[in-house]
Amino acid sequence: MTSHFLVQPTRYAIVGIAGCTPSLSNTWPSACLIILPPALLALVNVYYALLILVRLRLHRRTFAPLLSASSTTKARFVRLYLLALGFVLLVFPVTLYLLFQNWPRDPSPFDWGKVHDYQAWKQIAMVPCFGYVGVDKWMQVVAGGLVFGLFGVGSEARGMYKGWLRAVGLGGVVTWMERMGQRVKRCGRKGSRGSVGESKGRGRLLSSFSFGSGLGRKGSHGSGNKSELETGTGTA
Repeated sequence: MTSHFLVQPTRYAIVGIAGCTPSLSNTWPSACLIILPPALLALVNVYYALLILVRLRLHRRTFAPLLSASSTTKARFVRLYLLALGFVLLVFPVTLYLLFQNWPRDPSPFDWGKVHDYQAWKQIAMVPCFGYVGVDKWMQVVAGGLVFGLFGVGSEARGMYKGWLRAVGLGGVVTWMERMGQRVKRCGRKGSRGSVGESKGRGRLLSSFSFGSGLGRKGSHGSGNKSELETGTGTA
């Protein structure tokens, strides 16, 4: 915030749909202090994310002993892996796109008196968006959904949600949800047992059919040999 104040000509601007947005002067200090640091930080994050992906690939055979020796579960490690992969494939490309999009074109010389004019500071710009929402705003929504999907639906998170409901006097809702979860599990077990029994029944039917066909073929060969013997006897 301190570095942003150095290159902030007005208090803020109100952009359609996006809402309040900090203003920025079209100068080289704005590029160095505000626009460039997020890309550099993203580059460092990509390095560590790729390091996680590469080491997981190289040490995949020792993955199970590593988890058993630490308190990290497989689900937690997979979430971390997916988060690193999502950052490499989604966040970093968008950060580079925003870097080139927001980079100053024909920057003006930095003048402290012009940038920090008191009369201009009191003005609040109203910027229409004409139905367009910036990529950075959509990326905030996507990143929030990604983090919640990976870390907001686990067993620890569900336990925290249940604690909140009990704290506000909604313990009955928690009990009802647990009962419904147990019913769903029982129905799933019954369905799996039924499918296994059905597959076993089909296997027995096919085996008996094959056995009966074999007997039929043996019987036909036997009758043929018998007829040949009778014919030979009669001829003799």
